[in-house]
Amino acid sequence: MADKKGLINKEEIPMSTAYGSPAHQNHAHAVHNTETQYQQHIMGNPYQEHIVNQQPRFGPSPQVMPICKPPPPEDYLVKSVLVTVLCCLPFGIVGIVQSGAAKTSYAAGNYQEAERLSQSARLWSITGLICGIVITVVYITLIFVARHFMNMSSSDFQNY
Repeated sequence: MADKKGLINKEEIPMSTAYGSPAHQNHAHAVHNTETQYQQHIMGNPYQEHIVNQQPRFGPSPQVMPICKPPPPEDYLVKSVLVTVLCCLPFGIVGIVQSGAAKTSYAAGNYQEAERLSQSARLWSITGLICGIVITVVYITLIFVARHFMNMSSSDFQNY
């Protein structure tokens, strides 16, 4: 009934005896002694690990709360690729790189860095789109101006 440390194992005491019987009283005394010995044993060496097999107590058992990941930041990869192909190659490439870095940071668990890189990819994509639109408008304007001057005769140039 006693283990190596001299503690009484609670599972070895028969529970089939009636309340108030000498065996039951001995069990109650043994449980009290076991807990006292255990407390004295713990106090004597607080750095020693102890494994205690106990019946579950009443009430909910403690549960480990899972770590909740924030949702992944928006992916601007498609927008960056479209900007690269249709508008402005350099800004689109930087947007693609920033979008990939945001995915990598999120996968590594660095959520704030992922959000920052995602916003950077968005900024580069929008900047590339605006530059592409401005360049296209300037190009079209130059074409119309050039055609206008080509259709003018030499006498029209003398009037300017």
